[in-house]
Amino acid sequence: VLDVIVFMRIISPSTRDWIVSAIVDGAALLPAAIPLVMPRYFTQFGVLYVSNVVPAANSSIAIDAEEGTSMARYLRYWVIHTLLSCLLESFRPVLAWVPLSTHATLILWAY
Repeated sequence: VLDVIVFMRIISPSTRDWIVSAIVDGAALLPAAIPLVMPRYFTQFGVLYVSNVVPAANSSIAIDAEEGTSMARYLRYWVIHTLLSCLLESFRPVLAWVPLSTHATLILWAY
């Protein structure tokens, strides 16, 4: 369908590639939507999945494909991941008292 839209020059090939990438990334994050309606204990597993498993899989794909832009993107992700993890860990005692803080953390990582 997207190829027909590109052929009709409604969208560019780069826009088609971006749409396909967004659909693939969204499909990878779909299992993380289930813990949003569950208690805090299960949501922590969703946070681990979104913050570690999905980016690790995408990083290994980028390394195998040897795409410089993708590798740089995931290198930036892991640097930001480390900084954000340190920040969240330092505020963990305070966040433990905030209702739905684990759910907000899951949404933060998914974004």
